Amino acid sequence: LQSLVEIVHQIAVEPISTDVALLSHLLAFIAHLLQKGALQPTVDMISELIEKVLSADVTAEMRIAETDRCIVELMRNVSDLNELAILRRAERVPQ
Repeated sequence: LQSLVEIVHQIAVEPISTDVALLSHLLAFIAHLLQKGALQPTVDMISELIEKVLSADVTAEMRIAETDRCIVELMRNVSDLNELAILRRAERVPQ
């Protein structure tokens, strides 16, 4: 399961990948697995996904509805995430 998530993460964060829905679903999947204790993703992986989702040139409506909740859940469960950087990036999200 860990390897599967790592492979999907590598595909999702490629420079040519702009599918915010895919990134959002991956964040939701990781948050769920983390909550169940089935996965221990790296802080770098989670940070990179959050950064990519929040920096995408799309409106908030184009992300899946669960994205913001998943980001908050990940911030709560992954202690080494740079919460200040995530919150600053979230403030700059196009509306």
